[in-house]
Formats: sequence, structure tokens, C-alpha cells
Amino acid sequence: MLTYITAVREQDYDKLVQIWYRAVKETHHFLAEADFEFNHQAVKDGALRSAELYAEVDETGQPLGFAGVEGSKIDTLFVDPEHFGTGVGRRLVAHIAKLKGERLLVDVNEQNEGAYQFYVRCGFRQVGRSELDDLGKPYPLIHMEMTPSHDFKHSLIDSYNKLAPDYEKHVDTDSGHNAYYERPAMIQLLPSDLNGMNVLDAGCAAGWYTDYLLQKGADVTAVDFSSSMVEACLRRIGGRGTALVHDLSEPLPFPDASFDLILSSLTLHYIKDWTPVFQEFRRVLKPGATLLYSIHHPFMEQQGEAAGNYFATERITETWNKQESGPVQVSFFTRPLGEIVNTTASCFRIRNMVEPQPVMGDMNNPQYRSWHDKWFQRLSMQPHFLIVQADKMESDFELLN
Repeated sequence: MLTYITAVREQDYDKLVQIWYRAVKETHHFLAEADFEFNHQAVKDGALRSAELYAEVDETGQPLGFAGVEGSKIDTLFVDPEHFGTGVGRRLVAHIAKLKGERLLVDVNEQNEGAYQFYVRCGFRQVGRSELDDLGKPYPLIHMEMTPSHDFKHSLIDSYNKLAPDYEKHVDTDSGHNAYYERPAMIQLLPSDLNGMNVLDAGCAAGWYTDYLLQKGADVTAVDFSSSMVEACLRRIGGRGTALVHDLSEPLPFPDASFDLILSSLTLHYIKDWTPVFQEFRRVLKPGATLLYSIHHPFMEQQGEAAGNYFATERITETWNKQESGPVQVSFFTRPLGEIVNTTASCFRIRNMVEPQPVMGDMNNPQYRSWHDKWFQRLSMQPHFLIVQADKMESDFELLN
């Protein structure tokens, strides 16, 4: 279905009232009936008109959902329940952010957990709370703010510093997506003989791959933008390799043609612009050397209400609830498959693209069995990660041909 976002026409206002009614009935079960009827009457009387109104409409002009904004604050956002889970809400937020700038504000009813999680995934964070709503009713409000792009990196570093103890203590076997899904496929693509190879672990986290590569005889340099992750990596490898704090979006502190292999596991989706990163990877790799990386699959996030524009590079925020850190907000970028292929191919010759399949573990292990029962069939049918193996050509001429 073809849709687009447009300013709301006056003749469509009654249709917005109908969407408001159906959406609130579906999501605001905490409202007392008298309060619902009061609000409904206010909306019918034109309360929505105080805001700039935008709607996503289909090819016939029928609104699927709408949002109102006053200044930099999203005053209202409702989607017809028939179109829940199709990305209408996320596209409306992205449209408003494009018009008004990224420092958007929104208030969410505390009892509306679904709306709160929606805004978290759109890049908002809680900045305050009120016990009463704007009418003085006992419906607490969560005040939220969208994190601008220039604050994104600092927020992400802080998140991964908090997550470092979980990666250090639990990621080896507790994380089934790593142990039984991503790692087996990545290891299968590594050279059979790593002895004496100079390897860059680009985004080392707590050092699982760093340790593995060292055990296989490689000379490993590991980098990560989280100082706490680097400290965990150093504790793991015990002086057998080198680990540095470094942001991959900045120029690498290594001479040209330093490495035989760059391995980057589930890291690049935290970086918005890949072009300078890949140019630096190409610079520090020897001619004929290999880049092997894994990322979130571009289809992974195109499900549910938080799904956005597949063809755009968009920021997604999730809340991870981990054993050591508790709840931590983590943001990353989605991008279309064509951009992944084209950006990689601008610097390397792609040898393999792998959509991994999960591997069987020990069903007598309760942790594995729990992960298997929830994820094995799903990952066997729907991709979550994508792995790319690419080579640096001997010359620019060879790359172009």
C-alpha cells in the first residue's frame, strides 16, 4: 500500500476524531469512563486543532494515523488500530523530527506502557515525571526527550560502560544469539590457519573474539570505544595481546597495511556513516587481506509499530534488562541491504554474504534449552544477523574491475 505524510485538511478532522476514539479505546484501558467521555467531547469540539496536525494517508487520502506538534513537543499521536504494527507511528515521529529538529519532547501516560516503549525505541529517554496529568487528573505523566544525534555517541558509550560486567561475566554461554547463532557462522569464515596473522578486533567488547584469535596463534590488537569493555578485555587476555580505547568513527591509530584480517562482531550498526570507517579499514589492511563483519540484519527491525522507513538509515533505541546492569537503553542504526552492499563494495570486493542459521547446543543445559525453545525455530526462519566477508584488492584498478 502506498502511503505518504501530509498536513491535515480541515475536511478530514472528523476522521481524526474517529481514529482517536478507536485508538484510545484500544490502548487507554486505565481511563475512567467519565474521563474518557470528557476527553472525547473535547476532541470532537476541536481540541486537536491547537496543534500542527500531520497524517499518514493511503492512496485514497484516508488517514491511517496522525500526530500533532506544538513547537518542539509532540502533543498527540494516534494510529488507527487496524494499522498497529505497520510503522505508521514511527514514520510520523521521523517526519516531525525532520521538520522541527531532533530535540523533541513528549509526555506519555505512565499507565500506557506500550506508548512508553514505542517512544523509547524512537530514541526518546525519560527526563521527568508528574503525578498528575495536564488536567490535574490522577494519571501520572512520563516526560520524555529525544536524544539528538550529537549526544548519541556519549549516551551509547555510557550504556556500554554499564553493560561491560554483563559481557564479561555472562556473554560466553548465557547469550544464545552469540554462542549458538553468530559465532559459529563467523568462525566458519575465518582462515583455517591464523598462526602469526596480524588481526584487528574492531569493537572487541569484553574480548571473546580477542581471546579466541590469540588462542589460534594470531597477533591481536583489539579496540573498543568503551573504556570499561577494554578493561574487561585486558583482564581476559592477561597481557597476551593489545587492547585500546578507540572510536571506530575516528581515524585508526595504525600505519597503512598493518593487518592481515579485520574482524568486527556486531559493532558497525552503532555507527551511522560507514564510508570513513571502511576507508580506514581498507587503509590499514594489507593488499589481499580480509574484512569479516557481522551486523543486525536489515530485515530484523522492519516488524512491529516501531518499524520505520526501510530505505532510510534510522536510529532505533531498545531497553536491555541485564543481570548485572539492570535496564539500559541502547541505540543503533538500521540501513537497507543495498546501502550495506554498496558501501562495502566501494572499498572491498565482497566474497560472501551469510545469513546464519542457529546451531544445536546441549539440550540438557537449562540455559540453552530456554534459549532454544524461544529462539531456535524463529532464527531458523527469520534472519536477525548478517555476516559479510570481503577482501581488499591488490590495487584500485582491480577493485573497479
